[in-house]
Amino acid sequence: MKKKLAIVLLSLILALCCAVGLAACGESGQTTPDGTEDLPPTEGLEYVLSDDGERATCIGMGTATATAIVIASEYQGKPVTTIGEYAFYGCDALTSITIPDSVTTIERYAFENCTALTSATIGNGVTTIGEEAFSGCAALNSIEVATGNSVYHSAGNCIIETATKTLIHGCKNSVIPNDGSVTTIGERAFSGCASLTSITIPNSVTTIGKYAFEDCDALTIYCEATSKPSGWAIADEWGISWKDSDCPVVWDCNNNEVATDGNIYCVENNIRYA
Repeated sequence: MKKKLAIVLLSLILALCCAVGLAACGESGQTTPDGTEDLPPTEGLEYVLSDDGERATCIGMGTATATAIVIASEYQGKPVTTIGEYAFYGCDALTSITIPDSVTTIERYAFENCTALTSATIGNGVTTIGEEAFSGCAALNSIEVATGNSVYHSAGNCIIETATKTLIHGCKNSVIPNDGSVTTIGERAFSGCASLTSITIPNSVTTIGKYAFEDCDALTIYCEATSKPSGWAIADEWGISWKDSDCPVVWDCNNNEVATDGNIYCVENNIRYA
């Protein structure tokens, strides 16, 4: 009798352990956008269900204390499809964010002024990124969009809207591709990148939106063009332009012409040196 009771108790314990393990996998297990590992979502993040109860939105840190956060792919059995407006605005302790493939929309200002954020990994389901979603993230040095995303891709630590060839967000380590995949730099694309010190704009860029390099206080811009193309935003009555007025620009930056004395000339801070 005692032996049978022990066997029954042991079976119950094993069943309970399996149930807990499966529940944990159901709630927390998810594949990162690059598909290389399984990461649990960060505990304590705040979510709300849509009015119809069919999808969920991540709306903020909630009670979470982690600095490297992973958004869940499901909440109460429903897919997490949105990161809400201002969800992580000003979370100055946040260092990294991983967004699963279930998310389709990152609303405007979602991560604005997360001054310690260094990396952002975006899933292949994201089809909408709102304005200034990563504006003011001065420490951001790595941006990756998962392979297979139908709207965006990443190159040179830039987020690029593939069909329109528009660079919508950059960071302090960005290198604008010179292969023709970028023809437009969007409004506020580098706004608040205070740690960005140098950027080269290739000839393929024919349009730059307002505030594109706003508050990039340490920046020198190197342009392959010999002068400002007409499609680059000019200052209006409010002084709004594609760059701050005191941001130095070096035009014709690839011109290493050889002088008659055999010296190769270069340009630095708008001055050509031999």
